[in-house]
Amino acid sequence: MGITQALLYPTITTYLSFVLPSSNRNVLIGLFIAMADLGVSMGGVVMGPIADYFSYSVMYMICAVLSMAMVIVAYERRGSLVASSNNLAKESEGDV
Repeated sequence: MGITQALLYPTITTYLSFVLPSSNRNVLIGLFIAMADLGVSMGGVVMGPIADYFSYSVMYMICAVLSMAMVIVAYERRGSLVASSNNLAKESEGDV
């Protein structure tokens, strides 16, 4: 985890600094860093007992299910954001 996090974390942070809007960039990067650190610290606390009581296979299965659920939520949220931005664009065209 150490090498992967050392390579991936700065890369994602740099990417976010380019794609996030400048008006909210500092807040959103701070939120990303806080949630990433919370996830790393809570992962052991929550998943450790699950691995002890059941097995590592069950623990990884739970992580996979949670990851897929978040992908679905993000995909659906992205769709609603795209639809709302298209509606705003159509409204602004009508105002011109």
